Amino acid sequence: SDSYKNGVFTVELVDENIFEWQVELYKFDPESSLHKSLQKLKEQGKKDHVTLRLSYPDNYPFAPPSVVVKYPLLSHSSLWTGSQGQNICVDLLKRRFWYSAYTIEPIILNLASFLSSAIAY
Repeated sequence: SDSYKNGVFTVELVDENIFEWQVELYKFDPESSLHKSLQKLKEQGKKDHVTLRLSYPDNYPFAPPSVVVKYPLLSHSSLWTGSQGQNICVDLLKRRFWYSAYTIEPIILNLASFLSSAIAY
């Protein structure tokens, strides 16, 4: 994909499990709250990207993946903290709004856009 080739995000399997992906988001709108706060983290010697964990259910693509923010801690009204990280609660990832025709790249890009209003700590 162009977004992958252009360094917008990367994807790796977690422990070689095709149902668990680590996605790192690198490029956000330069005017966004998230981009600015990630730059501050970079100045502090910390990572300047967002790490997500996508977990696919056995019945994917008929059910949506769950998505958790692993890094950094984000301030956003649609995130709630669970035992594995910050869970993203958006309609796109809810079963009643999910369509099996959705592909992963647009979902990742949609999540990146959604998170751009967050502030990173």
